[in-house]
Amino acid sequence: MGKTREEIKLENRRKYMNEKMKSYEWYSDVCNNGKNYTLRGKFMHLKTKKHERNYYKNKPLIVF
Repeated sequence: MGKTREEIKLENRRKYMNEKMKSYEWYSDVCNNGKNYTLRGKFMHLKTKKHERNYYKNKPLIVF
């Protein structure tokens, strides 16, 4: 049995969106390093220690 038209349509759309996500640009406002990340690289950058360090550097320290 082959794929139905709907399955083929969904698969083609998923492939198109995957390629489209690779080409979106994203810049980290927190790090201000001027590096252009693709949208899929954004999520890896947000997990890095460098980003966390820069993020918390600009936040005030709250002590109770």
